[in-house]
Amino acid sequence: MSKILPAVLIGVAWMLATALAHGLGLSLHCDAGRTWQLLDLPELRDNLAQSLWYQHGQPPGFNLLVGLFLKAGAEVDGLALHVFFDLLGLLAGLLTGQVALQLGARPMLAAAAGALLVITPGFALYQHWMLYDLPVTVAILACALAVLAAVQHPTWLRMAVLVVTCAGLMWMRSVFHLVWMAGMALAVLVPRDAQLLPRRRIAQAMVLALLLGALPFAKNASLFGRFEASTWAGMSAERLTHQFIPLVQRQRMAALGQIDPVSVVGPYQPLDAYPTQMVDWSLWRGIAVLEHPTKRDGHPNFNHVAYLPISQTMLRDAVTLVRAHPQAYAQAHLSAWLHWLRPASVHPNLAQGRQLLRPWLEPWNRLALVEVAQVHLLLVFGALLAMVLLLAMARTRTAVAAGLPPPARAMLRALAWTALWITLLGNTLEHGENYRFRAYLDPVFLAVLAAAVSQLLAPRPVMPRTPLKQR
Repeated sequence: MSKILPAVLIGVAWMLATALAHGLGLSLHCDAGRTWQLLDLPELRDNLAQSLWYQHGQPPGFNLLVGLFLKAGAEVDGLALHVFFDLLGLLAGLLTGQVALQLGARPMLAAAAGALLVITPGFALYQHWMLYDLPVTVAILACALAVLAAVQHPTWLRMAVLVVTCAGLMWMRSVFHLVWMAGMALAVLVPRDAQLLPRRRIAQAMVLALLLGALPFAKNASLFGRFEASTWAGMSAERLTHQFIPLVQRQRMAALGQIDPVSVVGPYQPLDAYPTQMVDWSLWRGIAVLEHPTKRDGHPNFNHVAYLPISQTMLRDAVTLVRAHPQAYAQAHLSAWLHWLRPASVHPNLAQGRQLLRPWLEPWNRLALVEVAQVHLLLVFGALLAMVLLLAMARTRTAVAAGLPPPARAMLRALAWTALWITLLGNTLEHGENYRFRAYLDPVFLAVLAAAVSQLLAPRPVMPRTPLKQR
């Protein structure tokens, strides 16, 4: 009974939280036009294979998922995807509890970790937002548990699950780069206690995952000459300095030929906002996702082929701007970390949902997160503490890690590497929505805190008393 009790408690908490969200009027939110990552929906429905083949702005996983639902007759804000995302929310809670158990948490504390995740109003907002954030969160947990399962019993099925979860992350979100996958393999297989693991078979599975994850890179290299899963890196990098360097200074640098005029305009703008024609569109006639400047609803199509040179130019100019104004990058970097410590519910696209959940969200922020002067003290302290604990526990000599079996230690190292990679890369190269990177790790942090509290509550061995020597 103790083995299923955490799952039961998490399921009850998820049902209550989901019912409350629906009772307050929250439904699945999808603004397909303003969702840059989504290709034009009619093209996904009618020309799925062609659209995915010529997608360059993002890895293809999210659009593949949405396209399959559209092919089946579903709508992006309809019942099928609504149910799917609700079930993903339940799965996130259950996997959080399972990760906590594998890290040594007591069953009730593991249940508390999963339940706390699903009753968070910010999590409810992401559960009802048709974007890749919730699937990525679930995939991180599934990937870690797949490492543990494959190490415990390296059957072909478990190896296949490990390959699919690792490659799926690389296909879903560009932050999961090939370097992340290589680091994952090293974190699991290199440490001294990895000698007890079936290293050869695990290595074979991870090499296969690396090759599958490299397919979008190879495809973009063959079509566009860019060995990268997302060609928006330049526009993302330009955001680091755009906000902190005055327009007058950028205009002056452009007039001197130090940067291109497109970097004065800034990233992620409609195509007609940029001053130059940078690519021959006629080479891509008949391919809607590359040819049309806008989607059919009138919103910009950032997968247009012209954004390839625009992004590449911005990447080059971002380096120039950082060299010329290092203080601007330092300011952006600090701001990124401060954003990382903000609630994930602050995303601008969630404004309507936040308004609906005000009776739940405001008391939660004020009381549960201890909001003082717009700083959420418990969130700041908890996230930083959990990150430190996670990295410390990943060292095999720590008390917590030493008490875990080798498969659990391998999972722990995989989680620590993933958390470190997402946090450092995201806060170094992105600015604006950094809280989303932390939101991916919230389940991991809760599981780690549950394991740490369990360790603190564990009875200490009683040392025998040494009798006093007779004088």
